[in-house]
Amino acid sequence: MEEMLNILGMLENADGPVSIFLAANNQMIMISMIVTVVIGLVIAIFGLKLIRVLSALVGLLLGAGIGFVIGIALNLDKTPMIVLVGVGAVILCILMAVLKKFGIFFLIFFYSLGTLFMLLKPTSLILVVICLVASVILAVLAVLFTDLLVILITGITGGVEAGMALPVLFGMGGNVWIGYALSAAFFVIGCVIQTMMHSRKVGKKERIYSKKVKEEVSMESEVEKARMMLDDDDVEDLDDDDTEK
Repeated sequence: MEEMLNILGMLENADGPVSIFLAANNQMIMISMIVTVVIGLVIAIFGLKLIRVLSALVGLLLGAGIGFVIGIALNLDKTPMIVLVGVGAVILCILMAVLKKFGIFFLIFFYSLGTLFMLLKPTSLILVVICLVASVILAVLAVLFTDLLVILITGITGGVEAGMALPVLFGMGGNVWIGYALSAAFFVIGCVIQTMMHSRKVGKKERIYSKKVKEEVSMESEVEKARMMLDDDDVEDLDDDDTEK
């Protein structure tokens, strides 16, 4: 992002066709930054709620990428390549949307990897391996402790995405620390909102379960009362028979 801003700074005084191109390019960058901020905030705030949708989108992109690589390896022509890419995208999209744990693993892996790359900017093989290993560990933990890890990772990913893009809209993209501060703020806000929504959902489920338990207990009580009344009637009948004798 810094390199992009430096290039734009060198060209900002250019005239003629270059200035027209630069204006159009600036507009496209601003639009892309706005979209990035919006998407980042949505992920940070609604990550857990949209887990299947996000997993499906990751599956769509991953499946398309795998299909493209296979097509290149097989040296396919344009039409078979498009078909293969489409089939791969659809298959993985459906699998990650339907198989929740499967989708969560890859979602958290790629989100963690992308966030680590964005923050650490690894330039050595050791750092790249560390990012990969950390992402795998987080993905495995997310499968085991889904709610907590999904809230944390989507909060971080969305927060960093929005926080690093927002300063560019206001011409402060060169100050990395502003991006870090905004990322931290969006992360905290996103996690708090997600936790509140999740707590409300859990509370609602508990109330429904408690209501069902009370209804079952009440029904059992009524059945027990009815059985006791029948037993009392039987005892009275026996007493009457004994009296007659």
